[in-house]
Amino acid sequence: MGVLYIFMDHSGELRFSPARSRYFCLASVCTWNPVNFATAYYSLKHELVTKDTAGDWDHHRFHASEDKPAVREAFVNLIATSADLRADAVTVRKNRIFQSYQPIHLFYPHMTNLLLKFVVPREIEGEVPDRIELVIDQFPLGIDPQTFSQKMLVQLRKVCGQIPHRMRLHYSFAHPHLQAADYVAWAVYRRYERGDWVPRIRIGSVLRSDWEYATGSSYQAY
Repeated sequence: MGVLYIFMDHSGELRFSPARSRYFCLASVCTWNPVNFATAYYSLKHELVTKDTAGDWDHHRFHASEDKPAVREAFVNLIATSADLRADAVTVRKNRIFQSYQPIHLFYPHMTNLLLKFVVPREIEGEVPDRIELVIDQFPLGIDPQTFSQKMLVQLRKVCGQIPHRMRLHYSFAHPHLQAADYVAWAVYRRYERGDWVPRIRIGSVLRSDWEYATGSSYQAY
């Protein structure tokens, strides 16, 4: 047994309006052994910094929507070839979300439940962990962190049951696996929002599931 780590990030705007993004994607990256990927991550960063003689790469982190193509390709390759990572994603067209669920402190925990109730049973099918750690990015959105954390923990408790668990907020720029989750979310989001399958195909080797929520719903909020 050991600790199951679930790192989660999203792509798409957390605002509901015809003027905003049509889709929202929440992605997770799971691992029982975070050391191997972290080691490879820092090795790649040092390699890219060495090659960046012009000094025009923000080497503090990888961020899918901002990275240059060569940097993005290198990090996608790292994710796709990692034997220790498994990724999952759920996407929703935002106008299919009832208005009562659109506030962030309700919407994000709801999407978390949809994703984790699929992810956790598959991760613990052959081995029950000593603890489940959910790690998500800090939320600079003006929402009350205590209320948000409480609602997130309720959803985590639903899927973890009696298995010890906790949630941590961590700055993504300081964590390799959160940056991997950002890339997975971005790759899947591009498929839905822009019809661009290339990033999704590139990470396909680690992407265990990718599904759209509420596809059968006729409801449209706007």
